[in-house]
Amino acid sequence: MKQISIWSLFVICTLRIGAYFKRPLIAMMFFHSILSSQSTPVPVSVPASVTVRMCVDAALTAHPVASMAEARVDAANAKYDESGGALLPQLRFSARAIGLSHVEPTSIKLPIPGSQPITLFPSIDHQYGARLSLTQPLFAGFRLSSAKEMARLAAEASVEERLRDRADLALQVEQAYWTWVQALEAQDVLEKVLVQMTEHEKLVRRLVEQGLSTTSDLLNIRVKRSDVQVRLIDARTGADLARMALNNFIGNPLETPLVPAESPLQYLDVKADSLSNHPDVRADAFADRPDIRALSLRKSISEESLSAARGGWYPQISLAANVDYARPNSRIIPPQDKFSDTWDVGIQLQWTVWDWQTTSAQAEQAQASVRQAEAGLQLMTNAAKLEVAQYSRRLRDAREQVAAARLGVEAAEESRRIVGEKFQAGTSSNTEVLDADVALLQAKLNLTKAGAEFRLAKARLRRATGELP
Repeated sequence: MKQISIWSLFVICTLRIGAYFKRPLIAMMFFHSILSSQSTPVPVSVPASVTVRMCVDAALTAHPVASMAEARVDAANAKYDESGGALLPQLRFSARAIGLSHVEPTSIKLPIPGSQPITLFPSIDHQYGARLSLTQPLFAGFRLSSAKEMARLAAEASVEERLRDRADLALQVEQAYWTWVQALEAQDVLEKVLVQMTEHEKLVRRLVEQGLSTTSDLLNIRVKRSDVQVRLIDARTGADLARMALNNFIGNPLETPLVPAESPLQYLDVKADSLSNHPDVRADAFADRPDIRALSLRKSISEESLSAARGGWYPQISLAANVDYARPNSRIIPPQDKFSDTWDVGIQLQWTVWDWQTTSAQAEQAQASVRQAEAGLQLMTNAAKLEVAQYSRRLRDAREQVAAARLGVEAAEESRRIVGEKFQAGTSSNTEVLDADVALLQAKLNLTKAGAEFRLAKARLRRATGELP
């Protein structure tokens, strides 16, 4: 009633003010805006529900690793465009304007009576000129073609390395996601067990008050509950830290609230899984990995660098043409203080006959780089084979662990139910109830961990076999 009278007074005052200023409509609009502002609900921040695919896509778009990979590809493509220009004609323009100190003109006088001196080289104190030059390489000892091929291979290698970086980033995001989800699942299990232990503690406390149980039983429950509380605090901290790591990957502020839209055991049918359904992954699965293809291209680059280094043993031949427009033109004798144009065309040959075995040393360095690249490729291939074998085995083990953990949870739940009924009937001890609670807790944690490990093993095997995100 008090609230209604206050608002009524406010309406009356508003109308009187509007009547005084002869603006009742404006007064009513002002009153309506006040009511609207009071009745408008304040938006509440709802945590975003995210899936693994959403997080991976966000990271591939926003993470600096993806941006760096794109920049390397752009740089390699620009380098390839640059290398192609070395094989094409080069057109250059230059100009000059020079002021010279005055010198006496050079002249001769014939030994003829009455003859005047003849000026051979007049004194021209200002010179101007422009030159247009065209150069076309004809043969460079295969170095220019090798440089272009190296740039092309480097551009292709940068694309493969971008795919490698994106695959690594996707795997890291999946690991962060399932680590976060596993911590949340563990937190949920611990919270439920803590509630169950709290209820059991209340029951035992009543039994102690009735003289049907001992204080030692009550203290045992409190010790077990304290242990669960400590583990719950650790689980909450782990979940928060994992969420921060995931936010860092997908470009969110670290404290952004998130809710997982997937569970390690959601829609998980390990028997029907496409990867785990095969006992052995094909032996050459690693050949599709982008890092293997990138190293193979890098080896080809080393081979081309060897060809370029050996090009120092060959001559270099080029075509050159020039057009000069100068005042005076140096090709016109005697010099004339006026603009004249001339041109020249020719073929140039350069051949280093002796360089103190510099070219031989460069060829040996390139040959060593080829051997190093071959060894690196073999090392990566062996590591890829090992990864495929290891992650295939881990995936099969994870599948078996999930099946075993599910049976363990079913058995622990049934055991807890039976022990609880016996305890209420007075035929079971408090210790047996606590042991059943701990066994159920551990069984559920094992199942959560097994589900997360299965998801991670599957993601790692996809990465090892070269499957792209």
